[in-house]
Amino acid sequence: MSNLMFIRQVYCAYLRRLLYLFNMGNSGNVIGRFSSSLDRRDQGPNEVIAQAIVDDAGGDLLEEVVQVIHSKAATRTINDVVMTLMAVSRIHPKLLVQKADVFIDLLESKSNRQVWGSMIALANMAPLVKEKLKPHLVKILQAMDEGTVVTRDHGFSILTELYKEDQSGDLLALINEQLLNAPSNQVGQYTEKFMEVVRKEDVSTFVEALEVRGQELTNEHHLKRLGKNLKNLRGL
Repeated sequence: MSNLMFIRQVYCAYLRRLLYLFNMGNSGNVIGRFSSSLDRRDQGPNEVIAQAIVDDAGGDLLEEVVQVIHSKAATRTINDVVMTLMAVSRIHPKLLVQKADVFIDLLESKSNRQVWGSMIALANMAPLVKEKLKPHLVKILQAMDEGTVVTRDHGFSILTELYKEDQSGDLLALINEQLLNAPSNQVGQYTEKFMEVVRKEDVSTFVEALEVRGQELTNEHHLKRLGKNLKNLRGL
């Protein structure tokens, strides 16, 4: 990277930070700058705050945003907090490692947005917080069972990440269970995701689960996709 490009990037980050501080006004109250407070339906304002958190390297601004969750703020405001932190997890997940418990707790929220936003954040952080996630598998699985497709998809991503270091066979069993019970249109996606990490010694058990699930599929496209995946797995 040239010195000129580096200086330009630093300068742009500085300008973004100035813009954020200007928008915050003198009150220093971050709640007033979330999308819902500005009567915005898009995520633009929340993403501005997320970028400011990244530029601030997760300093005081991150703490201020997280504290909103523990306040008596309206549900829509806490929704904005989760969307903001979800955006941070996408850009710089390491900044949120110490906040993993916050997202784990929110998996039990009555707000779907908070649940799926938290699951996405945890999936983005999963490689960095495996030990924190393992004790909460029941909570993760319950959120997957009761939540939206987005919640289930990212929960499955967490399971596959935890499987990488699991030698007990527990994660393999949980993943196969998800494949057996997932909506028909998700079976192919989940199969292919797990195929990326499955160990050779687990392939036969994986194939058995897919063969059982295949007996329940009726959609021609789903069956064709499953057949292709099974052929690839048997060749491993």
